[in-house]
Amino acid sequence: MKKKMMVLLTTSAMLLNAVTASAAIAFSDINNVPWEGAKTYIRNVADLGLMVGEPDGNGTNIFRAKDNVTHVEAIQLTYNLLKEADEIVPSEAVTKKWQKIMDGYKIPSWACEAVGYSLEKKIITTDDLRYFMVDGKSKDATRQDVAEIFGKGLAEVYDVNEKPLLTFNDSAKIAEDAAPYVELLSNLNILVGDNNKNFNPAKDINRAEMAVMVSKTHDVLSGTVLPGASSKIAGTISSIYVATDKTKTITVIGENGNTYQFKGSNITPVSYNGTAVEFMDLTAGDGVTVEYVGKDIVNIILTHDAYDVYADFTVGTINYMGENSVTVNLPEGGIKQFKTLRSTVITFNGEVVDYRTITDVVDKGVDVNVTVTLLNEDYAFSVAATGEVGVVEGRLLAVDREGIKMKYHGGDKADYEFAKDMTIKYEGQKIEIEDLMIHFQNDEDLFLKAKIDEKDRISALEVTVDTEGGKVWGVVKGVSEDKVNVYSGSTYVSYYFEEKATITLDGRKSSLEELDAIHERGTDFTITLFLNSKGNVVSAEAELQDKTAGKITKLTEEYIEIKTEYGKNYKFYLDENAIVKFSGKTNETVKDLIAVYDKGTTEVKLDFTEGDLVTRIIAYVDWEEFSTTRGEIEGAETNSITIKNETYDMDAETTVVVDGKQIVSYDLYDLYRNGVVMDVYATIVDGYAEKLEVETIGAKGYMENFTHNKIAVKGALKSKDYKLADTVVIKIDKEKATGNIDDLFDRWKHGGKDYYVEVKIFEGEVVRIDAETIR
Repeated sequence: MKKKMMVLLTTSAMLLNAVTASAAIAFSDINNVPWEGAKTYIRNVADLGLMVGEPDGNGTNIFRAKDNVTHVEAIQLTYNLLKEADEIVPSEAVTKKWQKIMDGYKIPSWACEAVGYSLEKKIITTDDLRYFMVDGKSKDATRQDVAEIFGKGLAEVYDVNEKPLLTFNDSAKIAEDAAPYVELLSNLNILVGDNNKNFNPAKDINRAEMAVMVSKTHDVLSGTVLPGASSKIAGTISSIYVATDKTKTITVIGENGNTYQFKGSNITPVSYNGTAVEFMDLTAGDGVTVEYVGKDIVNIILTHDAYDVYADFTVGTINYMGENSVTVNLPEGGIKQFKTLRSTVITFNGEVVDYRTITDVVDKGVDVNVTVTLLNEDYAFSVAATGEVGVVEGRLLAVDREGIKMKYHGGDKADYEFAKDMTIKYEGQKIEIEDLMIHFQNDEDLFLKAKIDEKDRISALEVTVDTEGGKVWGVVKGVSEDKVNVYSGSTYVSYYFEEKATITLDGRKSSLEELDAIHERGTDFTITLFLNSKGNVVSAEAELQDKTAGKITKLTEEYIEIKTEYGKNYKFYLDENAIVKFSGKTNETVKDLIAVYDKGTTEVKLDFTEGDLVTRIIAYVDWEEFSTTRGEIEGAETNSITIKNETYDMDAETTVVVDGKQIVSYDLYDLYRNGVVMDVYATIVDGYAEKLEVETIGAKGYMENFTHNKIAVKGALKSKDYKLADTVVIKIDKEKATGNIDDLFDRWKHGGKDYYVEVKIFEGEVVRIDAETIR
């Protein structure tokens, strides 16, 4: 947070008194408002002299509350607010610097000072002006447009989160560049969503809504109020940020659910049970009560000991999730419950959600996988869940030609109608409804997985025969004196043993006591149960499962994921000094294995440290067959690639990954022809390129388009857009290199110059442009 402490609010108070001392402004159209509550804000901004309308010729003014706000008006209002709060100083030199460009876009004279300042501070760019002004008139602004303008203006005062966490239902519709500023205004309670939790980024904003924004922004900047709170706020620290000047910004989730930011340093007073503690020792998870003036800390009371976020997590499936806790079915059996805080971030399939979203899926019988990152042994820092939506799972209770009754795995019963074009598969074979009715009438115990359409009707139904009364296979999840819990790949079920049931383990005679002891040691094993007509176990055949061997499903330099022969998936983290042993050669690196493994095919055996980190991977691959080479791609055809003056064959079977995305070999040829410069790590077998891991490092070609955010480079066939980094080194016609994007833009846009460019790319963004004039 950058906001400065206002000394007794002197300046703002003087300005306020100066305005209110004059005659109050009256509006002849004050009753023509979108909603009744707007009148208060309109009168307030008029009294402050920030939005006064225009004279109507009868001694009063017209406010035009329902008229839309334009881009230029939004810029002017942002500038006025910052100027009144003494956050900026007007500069004739700045206005003069940009005057020629503003005249070219026909910016009205009354707005030139504000627009010039905004251009200078990069609140807007010269490229934006072409969209703001059309035929000399300023276009109406959307809610997103205004959020970005106000947010960038307030960024001179407040810190902006570069990785915003938006919770609006329509967050996906908010542009990536605008999202940090939408979050800032939302957190400050300046511009929030509607009653349906939508932000409506594309909706125009009227003058009544703008009056609300201006009024609230004035209050925030003047330090007279912290939106949504009093002079104290109690909550939990959700994140911290330490700046280069050693100041520390804390983000607090208040007990009301709102988010607030405060800034302090090593002299900020903090106490715990009456004893002074260091402000710089505060961390995520701490409970605090913050006293403040405006946005600056006066005092902090630490209300409970610090929860240090530590590198630990738990994976499994959701057993139950409530408002204050999450219960997880553990892969090795049993359950574990963790408490959740207001600051705990909950996601489902990558989207931030309320816990009820997950509960609704679980209650419909669907398995929901989850990773719980921990603050400590008891509290969850984040809950990341994944699962299918639009499906229900359970057992069939009744069926007719119109629909079914089923029992979810979660325990509840439900009725569903069939959609008109519904399809049914029984044990993988398509059948008709009448066939399903016959199977059910034959007393078959049927398991269902149904897809639900938008009208809550079944559009597709997969039916399998439950093996109760026959044979059951699954992974053992728990053993007691008379029963076993089995996970069959879809649900957890308990089966009771008959008194004289026989049990074998790996072919030899065993007992429930031995199986229980093996399970308690954390060893995974599978079991086949043979049931009688009552569904009780009469015999059982158990087999130990080796979770350290399987086929690679994913491999990075940090972790490996494998699938065992029993179809179970495991993820293990690698020791930083982990080695790879190939068939025929030893002590290669993990990178070497990454270069040659085939997903779902390459078999491995893992060795571990005492801390469960993988120290060695034995890969059943003949390393002698392979060679690798690394360098820039010097040539590419549809059937070959050249690296370091060596040409290798490639075809449709070659695995090609560019910047993390898999493509086909022809697309690589297409990229090369279009001027994309690429580094490659190639795996070669007998002169054939089996695998190519490619990274885009630049581009060459004609500069077809250029803005302050991106550059379009055209190769032989078509152009491709590249995002600019925050800082770009630019060299034009071998002149001295600068970082002046405006110079290149003006020469190209206004000077009529065309350029051949070579761009350098780092981490997906352009960091250097070498431009050569071609016309």
